[in-house]
Amino acid sequence: MNVSIEKFHAQYKKQGVLCISICLGAVETGHFKNTTPEQMAKAEGIFQKFLAYSPQFKGPSIPEADIKEVISV
Repeated sequence: MNVSIEKFHAQYKKQGVLCISICLGAVETGHFKNTTPEQMAKAEGIFQKFLAYSPQFKGPSIPEADIKEVISV
């Protein structure tokens, strides 16, 4: 995806078009509803790494909050 965004940016930058990508991070979209205990343990391990890197991480965000954040950009 990043390569595609960069190609669009290179193609249209002379026309004043800026192409960027925004990573929302972990978003709760219902993906974890039917996970096995093993899958959930792996996900929790990843979330612990996120927390170590970013202490304010509170877990996956809700889509409505992320929509507002993207629009604010």
